[in-house]
Amino acid sequence: MSLGSVLSRLRVLNMRQIVVFRGRVAAVVAVLAASSALLVAVLGTYGSLAGSVSRLTESLAGAADLQVSGLSDTGFGEEIVSAVGAAPGVATAVPMLQIQLPAGAQRITVLGADARISALHSRLQAAVGDQVQLGSALLRTPNGVVVGDRMGLSEGDPYPIGATTVRVAAVVGGAAAEQINGGYFVIAPLPLAQRIADRPGRVDLIYVVKRQDADSRAVTQAVTDAVAGRAVVSGLGLRTAQTGDAVALTRSITLLVSAVSLVVAAFLVFNVASMTVAERRRSIAVLRALGASRAMMVRDLLSESAVLGLVAGLLGAPVGILLGRFVIGRLPPFLIQAVSARIEFILPWYAVPVAVLACVGAAVAASAVAVRQVFTVTPVEALQSAETIAAEQIPIRFAAVAAIAGGFAMVVAFVAARIVHSPLVFAAAGLFVVGLLGVSVAVMTPIAELSARVAGRLGPAGPVAAAAMRRAPRRTWAMMLTVATAVALGVASSGATANMITSAEASFAGLRDVDVVVSTSPSDVLPAGASLPEGVADAVSRVPGVAAVVPEQWAFLSVHGVRVSVEGLADGAAGVTAHLMSDELRRRVIRGEGIVISRQLAERFGYGVGDSVPIATPGGARETTLLGVVSVLSPVGGTIAMSLRQLQEWFARPGATQLAVRAAPDRDAAELATRVRAAVPDSVYVFTGEAGYVGAVGNIAQVGAMTVALQWVIALLAAVALTNTLMLSVLARRREIGILRALGSSRRMMSRAVIAEACGVGLVGGAIGLLCGTALHYLATVSMSTTTAVDITFRVGGLALVYGGVAIVLCTLGALPPATRAARMNVVEAIAAD
Repeated sequence: MSLGSVLSRLRVLNMRQIVVFRGRVAAVVAVLAASSALLVAVLGTYGSLAGSVSRLTESLAGAADLQVSGLSDTGFGEEIVSAVGAAPGVATAVPMLQIQLPAGAQRITVLGADARISALHSRLQAAVGDQVQLGSALLRTPNGVVVGDRMGLSEGDPYPIGATTVRVAAVVGGAAAEQINGGYFVIAPLPLAQRIADRPGRVDLIYVVKRQDADSRAVTQAVTDAVAGRAVVSGLGLRTAQTGDAVALTRSITLLVSAVSLVVAAFLVFNVASMTVAERRRSIAVLRALGASRAMMVRDLLSESAVLGLVAGLLGAPVGILLGRFVIGRLPPFLIQAVSARIEFILPWYAVPVAVLACVGAAVAASAVAVRQVFTVTPVEALQSAETIAAEQIPIRFAAVAAIAGGFAMVVAFVAARIVHSPLVFAAAGLFVVGLLGVSVAVMTPIAELSARVAGRLGPAGPVAAAAMRRAPRRTWAMMLTVATAVALGVASSGATANMITSAEASFAGLRDVDVVVSTSPSDVLPAGASLPEGVADAVSRVPGVAAVVPEQWAFLSVHGVRVSVEGLADGAAGVTAHLMSDELRRRVIRGEGIVISRQLAERFGYGVGDSVPIATPGGARETTLLGVVSVLSPVGGTIAMSLRQLQEWFARPGATQLAVRAAPDRDAAELATRVRAAVPDSVYVFTGEAGYVGAVGNIAQVGAMTVALQWVIALLAAVALTNTLMLSVLARRREIGILRALGSSRRMMSRAVIAEACGVGLVGGAIGLLCGTALHYLATVSMSTTTAVDITFRVGGLALVYGGVAIVLCTLGALPPATRAARMNVVEAIAAD
């Protein structure tokens, strides 16, 4: 069969129906397009985080074959540059410093390089040109730097970065500069960049360019030997991969929730497809009589659904891009902190194709269940009126298979939630939903009967609604599952978020034990990176009302290629990890006898208490003892607690990134914070311990809010789907409604019958949604516990009943337009309808 004949049939027959019933088609396209938009937005948002890092790396690396990265965010000594440059097969070792520092109200990326960047032939080198060469304007300008044109600066302008004020020697723009952090960058000669970052003699990266005739594996091994464990040797994608790991948890959760919108859309497609088959029975019979096969009819109907899915996916993609651009500027601070570049919206190449294919797949799959009715009807039966055809019953064998497969999928989902320790575990929730659908198919008729019985008890109009529901069990089942899915998702997402926040409160409760915090970062960001300016601790200790000042330090380290956060503890520490330890364990860590790690790291690398743990440092490998394991939420791959002295010595990180200030017994924390604020530089952040606690917990709550917001969008889609399904039901029964009106039924009776049908569906769907949502809530809690390695307690809150009530409200509101349509229907035209 040629493609031309298929397209001709679609154009002549199917597309004619689309034009005639454009209202229902528009509803299907709108709901599918909304699902496409959500998928594109989520994929685009989280793809942008890794994409921003990848774009910056490509802009800097150019022709480099390898990169050598620091084990900590303070980099490594320049002696490693010489060792790498002398390794066999290395043509050039290009040192670079890359750091984000506060500059006014924002954080800016500072890049330090020297003349060796010309060997990379990178966008950075192309953008700057000869500005870093000896004798250039850059080197003639004291503290001169090159800035991107998006910085809004002019040549000669002073610009404060951290504790240093630099002067703009040149402004560069163009396509090459735009690719470097979106044009937001400061490039300084390497010595000046080291002075700005307070890292004399240290760099963050070495980009390695091998000789053309050198073997890649041999060069990698030679560089690894030269580094001798003092840094990380990898391909150019290490930072991108680490960023992906840091956001994997939140990406998986939001992607799963947005994907559920396709389930809601699929129910609407199913109802529309069922109605389409019923309305086209006579045209199908004529085509069958003319020699068309059932398979041909099914292919045509599925092709029509595929076209609608394709159009919807393409229409939703631009909306998703706009939504992603909106969300990217409102991400939780701890997610942004995990990205070592300015975040730009970079749509992954696969985002739109995945969303479009998902829409097409959902439309075709839902239609396939509905159009199988074509195989069960003979041409003679198809010539009968749709109202005289008995409702199709689910074959017992098919129901049994669906029940067994669905139950098996649900069991596998619960088992996977406990044994899978990666973000892929959230696929278990999707598997649970699929299993639930399978079981619901098996009990389709009893569910429809239960809904009809409930509707039948809702006043005088109830029996009319019940009769209509019994004649269309598939439609009733689909409406009920639409409601149940929306309610279940609401119960699960809100419940799991509440449980997660409760656990976060326990993890960060130690912050409340501190009266005032002096930090290099705001209260909602981990204070990792540059140390506090020299003299700040002494200035704070002299403030009246200060009883004690405890230095602490946070840093990001690379452990076996995984980016982890490290907290350095000193005497009197009461930070995040210190609060979770016993007094004796905390004293042992502070004395330097060993380390404590998060359960997330212990499970990832198989460490147990008492094990010897190797830690790579810029000065060589160190061995330490694992003293304990704690359950703590980490913004990256895990958390390590160690002695502040060890952290300072092993990773060349003098000073502190945070001071925990304890007030005298008669001093108010807020008043003391005001006094401390006046005693320290403006570049330093001062806040109460309570504010630090609120900021840390707020990060988790913000991620939960994103999930709940997606859930409300899906609830809205469910309401739209329900409205359209009920409208289709009214249109399909217009002759019946006309006859009842002619026999004396009032308009109010007809509208109440539609509302009773909706309420019956809402009550049963809401109840089933509460039960399934509670199970999904438990599954999500277990999944988050295994992924984060934090003990998240399962608790059912009062919001579950709220979502049950929302189901009734949604059904009632969704029933109002079709109820009004039924009441206003012209009696004569309704009776004449075929």
